[in-house]
Amino acid sequence: MLLFAALRELSGSVTKQTAVQYISNRKWFALEPEDSKPYPSQQHTHEARWKTLIAWARKDSALRDLMLNHERDSWALSREGVRRWDSLRLRFSTGELEVKDGYLWSAIFKLYLCPTYTPCPNEAKRPWRFYDDLPNFESLWREVGL
Repeated sequence: MLLFAALRELSGSVTKQTAVQYISNRKWFALEPEDSKPYPSQQHTHEARWKTLIAWARKDSALRDLMLNHERDSWALSREGVRRWDSLRLRFSTGELEVKDGYLWSAIFKLYLCPTYTPCPNEAKRPWRFYDDLPNFESLWREVGL
């Protein structure tokens, strides 16, 4: 959703860097400290995990023909991707789908999707073992109230 929103707003084809920077500048990703660490396989590039997640979303979307995959480092929604995004955005904005379920989305992004959004106690929480290779003690402590 974050990537589709960015690409729809940017329109046309953009680079990975442009798409990720757009998401970052708007503070759409609900960043936690562990998101800035690289995956073990990314130690050579030092790319933050959240940026790698965005790249994986692009790959998965291209495999589903929701994004174009015709050029290296060219990120753009396909016609079907635009149609799906527009449909989902409408469903979130009308409340048919609930933004409270997006645990990687910041409140800013949730408000972008649904102008009537207000934080509530039953917001989805990020799984405490979101990244399997990191012990996520901070999230665990929050869950048990420490």
